[in-house]
Amino acid sequence: MPSQRASLHDCRTNIAGPALCCLPAPRLPQLLDARFLTTFATQIVSVAVGWQMYDLTRDPFDLGLVASSSFLPSLLLVLVTGVVADRFGRRLIMALAALLEAICALALLL
Repeated sequence: MPSQRASLHDCRTNIAGPALCCLPAPRLPQLLDARFLTTFATQIVSVAVGWQMYDLTRDPFDLGLVASSSFLPSLLLVLVTGVVADRFGRRLIMALAALLEAICALALLL
């Protein structure tokens, strides 16, 4: 039982508190925060692009084209992404995807 007492003591003295003591990875809260903020930013960009297209054209068909253009690449690249995921590391793929998304967002800004 000494190991159990030691782990309880570690949880009580943990800076983040006992609620975060039982997480499998110590940096999981930072990962979840980053994931949330990235998803939130992506949704903001997609709404802004649709809103700008509708504001410029006032045509619902053009708004539908914007929506389908955001979905169509996922559908077309589903087989290619499986091969890429098998050949390259997850960190590299995620870094390149985030970089490409940031480049596209900056291109829309300009």
